Amino acid sequence: LAASLSMVQVQAAFQTLDLSAACAAAFSNAPSPQSWSVLPRGTNAFHGIPFRVDGKLEVTGIQDASKGEFHPPRLDRLPVRGRAHRVHLLHGMDGVDKDGIPLAKVVLRYGNGGQRSFRLAYGVQGRSWMQERSERAGGLLDPESRQAWTSAAEDPERPGSSVRLFQ
Repeated sequence: LAASLSMVQVQAAFQTLDLSAACAAAFSNAPSPQSWSVLPRGTNAFHGIPFRVDGKLEVTGIQDASKGEFHPPRLDRLPVRGRAHRVHLLHGMDGVDKDGIPLAKVVLRYGNGGQRSFRLAYGVQGRSWMQERSERAGGLLDPESRQAWTSAAEDPERPGSSVRLFQ
């Protein structure tokens, strides 16, 4: 799971979150694929929502762990400050699975001690960030989720595939 966050403040203006420190501190023993170099760095708007891409934030999944590639098991205390009506997440999932399989749990902790959580599931809020030419299903089951970005060129490590992110 790679992520960038953007939140809608009470005044209906967007505020991107600076996750550069979290990206710099993230540890992984897995090599970064060349595919990461094609990601749209900096601030970009997708479907009218601005996102700031500072790098990658990965968490360990079952497929990575089975290959001996370990990322942090969770990302804690990402710096969300202020009040918001809505939080937008820009992400990609690694690997292909059946639609509906849960892949991540996002927990929002509020200053008043409350919290809210939701799950991201394959085919519901996102699909593999590597779109293989042979992929049949491309749409998402959640009407609030959609593909936000795709690379204009093929992935250099996997001919016939492209890189994409979901919102």
